[in-house]
Amino acid sequence: MSGKAKKTYKQYGKNTAEYAYPSRYGSHNSMVDSELTAKLKNDTFVVLKDEHGAYITEKKLLDSGVADSYRNASTEYRENLVKEHLGET
Repeated sequence: MSGKAKKTYKQYGKNTAEYAYPSRYGSHNSMVDSELTAKLKNDTFVVLKDEHGAYITEKKLLDSGVADSYRNASTEYRENLVKEHLGET
């Protein structure tokens, strides 16, 4: 195109509802479940909740600006890890 910006497709029917969490892939302090976290024996980890349920992650990953592999793991893995850390297995 002659010096003009390339036209893009409009997004029709775009869902304008706000996402309930600060990001889709990272873990944040606002997502911490303090009741479940208090039950952990290891203070390196915290329990968080998102739209897929509870999961465990390392404290150092909270609000770090990077994707959290614990959050993005399969639901089955996340559930088993929570049970393991809470001594429910």
